[in-house]
Amino acid sequence: MFGRYEVVRRIGRGGMGVVYAAVHRDLKRDVALKLLSPDLALADHHRRRFSREAEILARLESTHIITVYDAGAQDGWLYIATQLVVEGDLSALLETVGPLSIPLALELIAQTAEGLADAHDSGVLHRDIKPSNVLVRRDRHGRPHALLCDLGISTLLDADHTKTGGVIGTYGYLAPERHEGVEASVASDVYALGCLLWALLTGSPPYEGTDMEVALGHLRAPIRQLEGDSSLVEQTNVVLARSMAKRPEHRFQTAGELRQAVLAIVESMDRPAADAGPGRGQGSGLGSGSTATGHGAARARSAALRELVVVAGLGVLALLVLVLVLGRLNGS
Repeated sequence: MFGRYEVVRRIGRGGMGVVYAAVHRDLKRDVALKLLSPDLALADHHRRRFSREAEILARLESTHIITVYDAGAQDGWLYIATQLVVEGDLSALLETVGPLSIPLALELIAQTAEGLADAHDSGVLHRDIKPSNVLVRRDRHGRPHALLCDLGISTLLDADHTKTGGVIGTYGYLAPERHEGVEASVASDVYALGCLLWALLTGSPPYEGTDMEVALGHLRAPIRQLEGDSSLVEQTNVVLARSMAKRPEHRFQTAGELRQAVLAIVESMDRPAADAGPGRGQGSGLGSGSTATGHGAARARSAALRELVVVAGLGVLALLVLVLVLGRLNGS
């Protein structure tokens, strides 16, 4: 037991603490209960900041941000109770099915960008956008639905690390200026979103190696681009180039602007072939998984099959969670 919550099982652990699947005893509501490390709860300024962030997050209304139900302190721990998504996150999805098709990756990035824009409009930066911080579930039509999570928690941690010279974030998704000690901003969140798009398309962050090699990659290496000369690849590369521009002023100025650029590509895939110009084959958009290249049906079928695998992968992740729960119940 933890206050008003009955803890069911542990579902994650990280530098900020531990996450449990739990049930609110009075409301009978399933939640993800995130307990922040006790050292964060010791200082009054941490507790006040956490309370302010929790209030802001609880007021956020976005279809692509995880819902916050409750927050507070219990037994020396700061905690936050959020919507429970049993299917998992984008990191688990990539491990299950591998890199995504361009249409599906764009769909998920557009959804994540919408959630990020809603957060920014409320004055909340994320600071640590990466695959494991984007949950994904199936909507009522069976389509993947992205939910940005862990907003506000990294804000609390970043305030403390700024004083000690550290930087909160994941190196593979950290904007160049963040590697130089510049504070987080809308622009650095946009950069991380571009890195996330690359990861969805390739299965890996844009730069890999030691921490120093990754930092130098973000600071100096060419912006990563997809291979190929199809219209869809070219348009996607434009989004990658602008979102991951080395200088903040050269990036999309808002997450909403990035989203609009992505939606423009999606809309171009939905246009009839006659509107595409000579040599530009068109598919039927995100629903079919078409890659909108001149190679036509074969590639469309391949992309559609990959999206079916993604949906199946979400089902497998949910089934694995159910098996673990039943196993624990039988064991007890």
